[in-house]
Order: sequence, then structure tokens, then C-alpha cells
Amino acid sequence: MKHPADMTLGERIMLTLVIVLVILFALALFGWVGGKWDDDDGYAHGAVVVPEKYRQRMVDLDKGALDTAYIQHVSHLWETWMRDYSSHPDPIRITKGLENSRQAYVYALERIEEREKQK
Repeated sequence: MKHPADMTLGERIMLTLVIVLVILFALALFGWVGGKWDDDDGYAHGAVVVPEKYRQRMVDLDKGALDTAYIQHVSHLWETWMRDYSSHPDPIRITKGLENSRQAYVYALERIEEREKQK
């Protein structure tokens, strides 16, 4: 095997790629053999366990934060549209932005309410 200093750029890239793939396969094999491949303890997706006594407060805070974020985002949409009105008077951009905002708000609120029912 050549010393890395004697290799061409293409050979160095291929060697690096092979090393990275070997490491990734080794990590995958380690996870699979170790039994952690299919474990789903709720933490894999960023879930946080909130003690029972704080759950309703967290739900209330989440709803309040969602309302605040929605209001701020819609205000930003209107400010942007009004500032650009002279060059883009077509309301299609603000209309689409409002539709997306409403859809995201409803989706997030439904997820919060689902979590609230799981008490």
C-alpha cells in the first residue's frame, strides 16, 4: 500500500470514503448486535418525560406559546406584504402564507390536545 503522501487526490478520496464506510458499517453492526437497533423507548424522537404534576401546566404553556407564535407569524406576513405591496400587489402570496400558517397552527394544536388527552 502506498503512503498517503504518494497517493493521487482520487486515491485519497477513495481511501477516505472506504474508511468512513467501514466505520459506519461497524457502528451499525454494533447497534444491531447490541439489541438497540429496534428499541423505541420514546426518547428516539426527542420525547421528554414530564412529571404528572407539571403536565397540565406544560400543555397550557404550549398552547400559549403556539398562540403567540401564530400571532407573530401572521403579523410578520402582513408587514412583509404591506412593505412589498407596491412591487407585488397580488394577494396570492399573503393568501398562501396565511393558509400555511393556519394549517400549521391547527396541526400543532391537535398534537397538543392529543398529548393532553393522554394524561
